[in-house]
Amino acid sequence: MFLFVILSINIFYSSSIYRPMSEKEIDFDGDVCHYTHVHNTKSGVTQKIEYVKGCKKGKRCKSVTSSIEDYEIETCQEYNELELLTLGEKCEYTSQCDSNLKCKDGTCTITEGARAYYKGDYKYCPSNYIPVFDSNIEDYLCKKQSDYTDYSTSRCYYDDEKGHANYFAPEFSKVCGEIKFYKTDLTSPEYINTIKEISTASIGSLADGTYVADPRACESGFTLKYYPDKQLEPKENDLSSQYSRCVTIDEVDVNNGYIKYRLDGNEYKVKYYNIMDNNVDINHIKIKLDMFKKFKDKMDKCQSEKYKDALFKCEDRDVQEYLHFYNYPNDYILYKDEDQVMDYLLNSQYNSFSFIILLFFLFLI
Repeated sequence: MFLFVILSINIFYSSSIYRPMSEKEIDFDGDVCHYTHVHNTKSGVTQKIEYVKGCKKGKRCKSVTSSIEDYEIETCQEYNELELLTLGEKCEYTSQCDSNLKCKDGTCTITEGARAYYKGDYKYCPSNYIPVFDSNIEDYLCKKQSDYTDYSTSRCYYDDEKGHANYFAPEFSKVCGEIKFYKTDLTSPEYINTIKEISTASIGSLADGTYVADPRACESGFTLKYYPDKQLEPKENDLSSQYSRCVTIDEVDVNNGYIKYRLDGNEYKVKYYNIMDNNVDINHIKIKLDMFKKFKDKMDKCQSEKYKDALFKCEDRDVQEYLHFYNYPNDYILYKDEDQVMDYLLNSQYNSFSFIILLFFLFLI
């Protein structure tokens, strides 16, 4: 039989529906791991049904060259991942080097001013060069480290308070962490708190109460929006913006939209959506907190390796699943007990939900 699960895309909600296998319009062999069927219901609603299952180790769910009309068919196929030469490795030709690298003087490298070498979440440059954000093209370019006296491996951003500020990409396995501010007087008595510096941090290393650029730097993996000076609301004449602050939520009242947490020696009971950060739905708070804790505990045992697409090269499926549920908490509600669906999502890196009205995931048994 087919398990039929519905994911609402903020248009309307529909409860789960179960259909017997006999209702399939077409039968496929055992190698099929994914197929879709788009059809219109009697009410005129367009539905995209996706039937999925995971593949065995060494195989990847990939499209076939020809598909039956109205179906997008994928089968489990042998998966061999050939790796090109990475930054700093010896080469003879540019075609041997990974994307954005050139073979120069026998080495895969990047020339000054060119786009940084991207792998996963990280950006890299050759020795004595650093990835600096260029606002004109909105990308990181490799620049001479000696030209940036404010650069440090321990910071992602620095403002010299003289009209010059730079963003630097964090080194491998680090994220942009703690934010520090400085005060600027405007037309009296108004003032504003501006970011002075953003330090780098290890994932899950910063305590509650810390202002951060990336919630993954927090011990909890979770943030709320605060004004500088530890204020839930701005002080009089303070024109500052809100910034992310690490926090662990103790209790969640979903029905009323309230939360309870402790910070700065005080206990707060507040309306969540007034200080919600990163568009995290109140129904997902506990999921994100729990998944991040489990991810961090497992992640600490993984082997870190540069120049891999994944943040950590770890064969532990739990690590991948916890991180996926942290990033996509709604998937936890829908698929936490559906191993085959999760196999498909993880193995195929099927993380983009961009369908018209409804997306249906079913798994093949």
